[in-house]
Amino acid sequence: MQSSFIDLIINDMGFIVAVILIFLSIMTLYFIFSKKRKISEHKKKNVMLAFVSGIVFLISALILSMFIWLATNPATKPATIDIEIYDIKKITAVTQMTDSSPTVIDVPEKDWEELLTKINSLSAQKIDSEDMNGWEYSFTITYEDESTLQIIFRNEKVKVGDSYYLVTDYNKNDFMYVFKY
Repeated sequence: MQSSFIDLIINDMGFIVAVILIFLSIMTLYFIFSKKRKISEHKKKNVMLAFVSGIVFLISALILSMFIWLATNPATKPATIDIEIYDIKKITAVTQMTDSSPTVIDVPEKDWEELLTKINSLSAQKIDSEDMNGWEYSFTITYEDESTLQIIFRNEKVKVGDSYYLVTDYNKNDFMYVFKY
């Protein structure tokens, strides 16, 4: 589930916001009551310095918390394609990028992990569009339980099963090494 910035403020940083509000309330009450009685200038300066230091500390903590949240929140990172590497029976690859189009091969078992790691490492953003005419590569993974998963590449779009992705770091020659056999 993706969190919004408002959820962060309300849930994750609620404690920090509460501390800031309590600190400001206490300082406000102190200043209200201190006006009714005589307080030395030195003490007022110390209180003001403590007040400003507290505000700077709390704002710094808030900013640091926001940076930590942005760095660790999955919603701020690109998605990846997550294909299971285990229990595979066979991978068939087809391309239209060779001279004898289309070329169909069974990917050797020794190359399965490298191929799927390459596909899984692509930075992807899930999209709703089914507007994908033609293809460059098609990989069909057959698992031990006889289920299959088809992966189709076309320019910057990838179809994995029934899901569509927009990939930013894909080059159309990325998978040509598979067809060198």
